[in-house]
Order: sequence, then C-alpha cells, then structure tokens
Amino acid sequence: MKKLLLLLSAIVMAIALPHTADARGSQDDYNFKKALEIIQNDGDKDEALDLLDKQLSQSPDHIMARLTRVAIYKGRGEFGLAMADINFCIKTNRPKKSKVFMSTLYWWKGDLYDNMQDYESAVTWYGKAMEQSAKDNRDNLQKISFNYAQALEITKRYNEAKAVYTKMIAADETDTEAMTGYGHCLISQGQYDEALTWLEKARRISPEYEEIYRFQAMAYERKGDKAKAVDAAIEYFERSDDPAWSVLTERALKHPNYAEVNVKARLKTSDKPIAWHVFLADFYENLFRYADALREYQWLEKECGREEFLARRKANCYILLGLPDAALREASAAVDMERSASTLSIRGVCYWLIGQFSEAVADLTAAIEEDGRNASLYSTRAWTLCLMGENEKALESCNVGIDIDSTFTPIYLRRGLVLKELGRMDEARKDFEHVVTVDTVAVNGSCTHFALQELGRAEEAEAWIQKVIDTDPRDFGNVYDQACLYARLGIHDKAIESLERAIKLGYRSFSHMELDPDMDPLRDLPE
Repeated sequence: MKKLLLLLSAIVMAIALPHTADARGSQDDYNFKKALEIIQNDGDKDEALDLLDKQLSQSPDHIMARLTRVAIYKGRGEFGLAMADINFCIKTNRPKKSKVFMSTLYWWKGDLYDNMQDYESAVTWYGKAMEQSAKDNRDNLQKISFNYAQALEITKRYNEAKAVYTKMIAADETDTEAMTGYGHCLISQGQYDEALTWLEKARRISPEYEEIYRFQAMAYERKGDKAKAVDAAIEYFERSDDPAWSVLTERALKHPNYAEVNVKARLKTSDKPIAWHVFLADFYENLFRYADALREYQWLEKECGREEFLARRKANCYILLGLPDAALREASAAVDMERSASTLSIRGVCYWLIGQFSEAVADLTAAIEEDGRNASLYSTRAWTLCLMGENEKALESCNVGIDIDSTFTPIYLRRGLVLKELGRMDEARKDFEHVVTVDTVAVNGSCTHFALQELGRAEEAEAWIQKVIDTDPRDFGNVYDQACLYARLGIHDKAIESLERAIKLGYRSFSHMELDPDMDPLRDLPE
C-alpha cells in the first residue's frame, strides 16, 4: 500500500505550498529557500539543516522551515527531533498566516507515529487529521482516510477500517486503493469470496495496481486454490517495481511444478527478464536444485557482467553440488570485487572444505573484523580451530561470540563440545542443557538433537531430528545431520541408511563428509 510522507514528498509539499514569506511580507526567507534548493539538488542534508536552524533562530514560528526539518529528521530516523518540531507546529500554527492546514500537521504527526510503529497513536492522529480535513482541506481527505484505515487494519480494528473504506468508495467509486483495502480487511476476517469480489472490481478499474494481485494471491491461498494463488502472485511480481519476493516465492514453493512452467511462460513476454531470472535462481535454490540455480546465475552473469552477488551465489551452489574447487574460484572472485563479511566467510568455508584450515581461519577472522556481530562466524571459526587441535583458541572464539550474541544457540553447542574436548565436563553439560532449554522448536537450523545426544538422551535426540526432517523432507542437510547423529550414537546401520537417503535427495558435499569427525565411526564400514 502507499506510503505517506517520504522525504521527497515532504519537499514537494514545501515547495508547492505558499512560502511563509508570502504571508509575512517583510520576513526574510533566504536561509529557508537556500535549504530547499540544496534538498532539491540532492545536496548535503547537514548543510540544509544548518540553514533551516538559522532560519528558525530568526523566525521560530516559520512553519514551512520546521516541516522541512521534520522531513529531514524523519528520513534519518531521528523521530524525537521530528516530533518536537511537529508538536511546535501544531501548537503555534496560524493557518491564515502560514497557509498550512491544521489537518496536514495532524497527518504528519500520524505519519511519524506510523514510522515509529506506534500504531495506536497513529490511529489517533490520523483520525484527527481526517476529521479536520473535512473542514479545512477536502482535497487531502481521501489520502488521509486511507492512512487512517490502514492504521486501523494494523491494529486489527477491521470493522472500523471497513467503515472508513466504505466512505472513501462512496466519495469516489473509482478509488481502487480503498476497494483493495476493503478486500484485505475481508481476508483478515476470513471472508475470502467476498474479498475476491471486491478485488476483482478493483482490478477491472486499475489493472496495473499491483497490490490487488498481492491480496488476490493471499485470498486464493487461504481458500486452498494454489494454482490461482500462484497466478495472482506472478501478476503482482510482474507489475511491481519493487516486489516483496516472498509473495511469489512462498506460493511458488507450495506448487513448484505449476509455478515453474508459468514463470517461464511469463519470462518469454516480460520486459523485466533479469528480475525473473533472479527469481528463478532463488526459487531453484529453495528447491535444492543447485545445478538449475547455477545456470540461472550464469545467464545473469552473461547479461549483467561479473558482480559480487552473482559470484557469491555461484560459490554457494558449487559448494552444495560438491565442487569445492570451483566454489573457491568464485568465492575468491567475489572477495576481489567486494571484501565483505559475506564474501570472506563463504571463501573461508571453501578453504575448510578443501582442508586448508589455516586459510579458513584467516578468512573467518577477516569476516569477523568486517562484521563482528555475527555469532555464527565465531562458531564456524571455533569448529575449524578444533580440527586444527587449537581447542583453547576455539573456546576463546566461542566465548567472544556468546558475548556478542547470546541468542545464537548453536554456538553454545559448539562451546560445549570444545569444553568436552578440554575435559571440563560440568561446564560442557551446562551448555548442552542450555541448548535443550532454549532451542525448543524443531525446525531447520535446530541443534537440540546433538545436545540431547551429548546429555545421554538418545531416544529424544532421534525423535527430535525426525521432527526437524518432517518440516521439509526434501532438505538433505537435515537427513545428513540424522546420519551424523546415528554415527555418534553408534547405530551404524541407521547412520548408513540416512547417509544414503541424503545422497539420493541431493547431498553432494563429499569433501565435508571426508573431514567431518561425526563420520569417523563409519569410515571402516564396507558401506
């Protein structure tokens, strides 16, 4: 749905409204006008603020200067300063003198609360703005009403929102944004057929309005019509200049064969082929079809040239296809193009996979220097150090990572395993118990099964990893983890069975398998 008061619209409004000097006659507006000129030319906002400050020191009640400063503060996320200015404007504004409507000031205050995600306060001020706009500026009434209705929706006051949308439609029977908003309220209330009726009415009036298709996709999905949900999501993706990718991805993954055929058909006629190829690459990765994803990235590279993002994604695909040398080439190219935490960390993984642990640690350490807030980097570095026999350094890496982000559960498992290697069993047990206590949802990324195994709770560990697998049986990584768990438990026949199943599903990281200590109990088996 539309956003209200972006910085540019604030400046446009400031330029479009009569300047304060027009009402004051003798008041000098030089600093204000100079600030506007800088903003129009996308100049230095600090310089513009200095000029606005000078203007307001000369004339504190210069409403347009304050509103322009509000827009800059809001763009920077400095909401306290913006709120102080808008409150001053509301308190001191004299509309006949400033030519600024009171409804506009209430509207801006509602928008500030909206951006602060204080939606109850946003409702209050949008409501005041709507009521006042009916008296002082009906030209903005529909726009203010729309923001008010949206805030009501966010606070789940759907019937009140529908009442506002109904008034908007009565005032303008072609207001498709109001119709779409009304449809969204109906979806939220479980009235899918009625919602689709309103959305179709809006589509006939404004077929290019992308939000219609987003909500159609939502309604069809909740009705259980996966094909129509995909169709609507494709239309949304095609029409939006900045689509929310999840709208299409989530529905496409629930009906993948249908989605793939129809996306490829749309690709043939679309004027945005690059966006569709990027979508397909991501779609294939989500389906664990890394060779297909790689072909899409290669097409994009041919069309767009070498880019860090493409090299990094190609490296990831090569890793998962079991081709670490090719992955290392792409990861190194990505680092050469942009030395960042993401490029360094993926190259570190590539070095790990080919057994060059010192180089892996160097890259992971460099990645931490680029982004020291990512606890997973400390955990991966700790594991690598363990494989090098550097347990004390591994423990230090875990401790720092936990200090940085104590919510990243896997690093507690890693520290527990390091402490176990160091013979500090009581401390290790505390870390394993922490994992079991905190990691309570059996989804991809959970490591509770390994903690349960270390605590001697084998049956619970087996049940837990199966729950994780059941969330997405196609994910071969979790099936490989099941093989690791069985190997740790000494249940070799089940470990081999899980390992074979992981390979049939697409697991290809044989270099990882060679280096993984979890596989050690199986290495002498003929299988």
